[in-house]
Amino acid sequence: MKKYSAYLFDLYDVLVDIRTDENSPAFWNKMSEYFASRKANFTPEELHSKYEGYILDETAALAESFKLTTPNEERFPEIELDKVFYWLYSDKFDDNAPINNSIPNATESSASSLDWQQEFVDAVTVTPELLRSTMQYFRKESTVSLKLKPGVLKILHELRETGAKLILLCNAQRSFAEAELKGLGLWTEFDDIFISSDYCCRKPDRYFYNAPLNKHLLKPSDCLVIEAAGADNINGAKALGMDVVSDLYQII
Repeated sequence: MKKYSAYLFDLYDVLVDIRTDENSPAFWNKMSEYFASRKANFTPEELHSKYEGYILDETAALAESFKLTTPNEERFPEIELDKVFYWLYSDKFDDNAPINNSIPNATESSASSLDWQQEFVDAVTVTPELLRSTMQYFRKESTVSLKLKPGVLKILHELRETGAKLILLCNAQRSFAEAELKGLGLWTEFDDIFISSDYCCRKPDRYFYNAPLNKHLLKPSDCLVIEAAGADNINGAKALGMDVVSDLYQII
């Protein structure tokens, strides 16, 4: 196979096998109990409904902003799920909570540095630590299985020996993916990591595909995208002039 200057990997269903279930009544019972232990009381049905509703609301607002900034382009919005959990808590903690569109994702670094405006944090009592722990619990309880595909680390090491850049470009929530990458031993295996929730758009959005090209001054023809099977994502990469494979084991 042709050698490339950079390999752009998807994460889920390419490097990692994952199965989640966010729809079972048992899961929402657990989430309701978790919220209640944090003094935010929902029935399981109410919590599930509000969760889905806030996702729709946030996605619609982001899509509307894209219509204003890029009116003639097909865009694919990706919200930060952290905001959805923020609104769920603010429903119970403070019905007059101010809207803030720069809520950080609930990674360990943001929780420890408390990088929100302090008066905003105090006003609504939804701390980064609370969001981080809630999202960790949500992901843990909704994940049925998560494991590396066979031979992933060997393939990455062999590619690195060729001098190529290894880049992760994945549709994901940082507050979920960062911990999973670290837990699976993948966090330090890439020259750079691009997660869609950081960019407010997801593949096949060309703006997300262009992020690593622009940052690392890469030509599309010098890149191979290893993408989970799916016409939209594969066609999106090809439209920018990048070669694409959907089988990880074809590249060595």
